Amino acid sequence: MSPSEVPASDLMSWPVVTVDHSCTLQEAIEVLGAEEVGAVVVTRHGHPAGVLSERDVVAHLAQAADPAHVTAGEAMTDEVVTAPETITVRDAARLLATADVRHLPLTRDGAIVGMLSCRDVVDALAEVRRTGSA
Repeated sequence: MSPSEVPASDLMSWPVVTVDHSCTLQEAIEVLGAEEVGAVVVTRHGHPAGVLSERDVVAHLAQAADPAHVTAGEAMTDEVVTAPETITVRDAARLLATADVRHLPLTRDGAIVGMLSCRDVVDALAEVRRTGSA
């Protein structure tokens, strides 16, 4: 099977890292660093409400926002692009590119089960190139 035909779920990060919408941007930044991830799912009442990425953090900091006084819910992207966990790596890469996002929450039966990043795709393709296998 071509690496691009592998299900994206084979490359996804899980469990999904989450923060509550009411936590401060500073707290969310600490979670991003501690978990070594580029994005977290922001929840409201236990349900996904959006995604907060490094890009969102930088955008708010560039506007001189005080991360201690901005919430994750205020800083997050609430129009989240998702895909089923069965999507192929090729189709996921296409979706990441056309939606202009770096992180793609993967779903099963409507629930987010993992996160696929541009870095995951690049790393997997580089590994195939290095070793000749997925």
